[in-house]
Amino acid sequence: MTPRKVDANQAAIVAALRAAGCGVIDAHTLGDDIPDLIVSYWTGGPITVLMEVKSAGGKLSDGQTKFQAAWPGLVYTVWSAEDALRQIGKV
Repeated sequence: MTPRKVDANQAAIVAALRAAGCGVIDAHTLGDDIPDLIVSYWTGGPITVLMEVKSAGGKLSDGQTKFQAAWPGLVYTVWSAEDALRQIGKV
């Protein structure tokens, strides 16, 4: 397993999600194309999603694309705090 670098916008995304009441676990160090964040929030019941953080212009690697296609749950690719909040209906 090779840990990946942290995108420059990840701290702002984590802060915005936490300010919106989400639980966030930073999973970027797990490597192996696992998305960067595990995000849990409440909307009539508990929801957990995975988020892959990308900086502006960033693209998914082939491995990340394959992971997202195979994962049975929700995986979002996000480029900003507003984008992350929009994906989970918090904007």
